Amino acid sequence: ASEVYLPEMERRLAHFCNDTSLDGVFTSVPNDSMEPVISTCIANGIPVVTINSGFDGQPAVSGVLHHVGSVESQMGRAAAQEMHSKLQELGGMRQGVCAIHRAGIGLLSIDQRCESFEKELSSLDPNINVSRVLFDDENPNSITVTSGLAILLNNPSFQLSAAMALKDASPDGIVVGTFDSTERTFEMIQRGDLFFVVDQQQFLQGHLAVALLTANAYAEEHLQDTLLETGRLFGLDAR
Repeated sequence: ASEVYLPEMERRLAHFCNDTSLDGVFTSVPNDSMEPVISTCIANGIPVVTINSGFDGQPAVSGVLHHVGSVESQMGRAAAQEMHSKLQELGGMRQGVCAIHRAGIGLLSIDQRCESFEKELSSLDPNINVSRVLFDDENPNSITVTSGLAILLNNPSFQLSAAMALKDASPDGIVVGTFDSTERTFEMIQRGDLFFVVDQQQFLQGHLAVALLTANAYAEEHLQDTLLETGRLFGLDAR
């Protein structure tokens, strides 16, 4: 869970940030507790690239070389629009749930996604019941099933099995979408079980961070824009 791995992540980054011989560091910014450690890196003259989580209109920490990732609020808003449009075809949307897995509690990216998802649904139709719940394979009973239900998952590894079991046992008019692509998510899209996956291209984020820091270290060159956006790419069930 986040309360276990985040302190260790902070400890390791703090260790690296005190080594002024480093040519660069890249890291995610899962919550605001990481920000002082990253600021220490920058103050010590170590170039920093943030990836995945850590940008929503502006970098979470000023002075980073680049952020490689997606704008979480834009992705949450787009997910709401896709789900609302799909359910309009199936008789209307009545309920929208942003499902959080236990390891994601307190993560900045999930909070930003869920907040924008909820705000966009309320803007599209004030009568839609929007909620944010703990829902994963260990907590599969937290969602009350109704027709016109949209479930937005944040991690298929922890949530997809529970969501599919709920969908299989439920009436028509339920759509499930998820963040983060896996081989299984694309298989389920092809079968029509999953409505969409939001692909942030996580592997590309890591590769780009290394390339950017290498160019900065050896050529003292970097790109003009702070944000290098790798998503949002929607894989959609076309049926």
